[in-house]
Amino acid sequence: MTDSARPTPPARLIDSTEAENHHSKAPIRSARVLVAEDSIDSQRLLKFLLERLKLNVDIAANGSAALNLYDQAMADGKPYEMIFMDMQMPVLDGYTATPMLRKRGYAGPLIALTANATEQDRELCLKVGCDEFISKPVQLQTLEQAVRRYFAQ
Repeated sequence: MTDSARPTPPARLIDSTEAENHHSKAPIRSARVLVAEDSIDSQRLLKFLLERLKLNVDIAANGSAALNLYDQAMADGKPYEMIFMDMQMPVLDGYTATPMLRKRGYAGPLIALTANATEQDRELCLKVGCDEFISKPVQLQTLEQAVRRYFAQ
């Protein structure tokens, strides 16, 4: 995906109510997403919630596995249209994996997932290449709003 094909990130992130209201009732188009998350419980929850939104979900247990799945998806001609990235994982964390994905050419929405929800954490996530920031525990409404910004029809 080239920069010109990259979806325009929202002017304001997660706390924007104006953008949420605009897309709140629009149906969500099907899309292929990758979730990089090390917690089995969080993997199951995110997969369940995202599949309820009609998304096709692949799970990676860490940043290294996410890079491998990304590379395979590109080689297969079936790229991911959105990536959710846990920022604190073993093997390779999201702070390291995110810039590596960007260097590989991933230009789609990349959403940080983290229990560290301070403004400083948010800024660091954006600095390494994330488009948005969702704090854990993830709420269905917050997740749905983020997905709708990119996939509302």
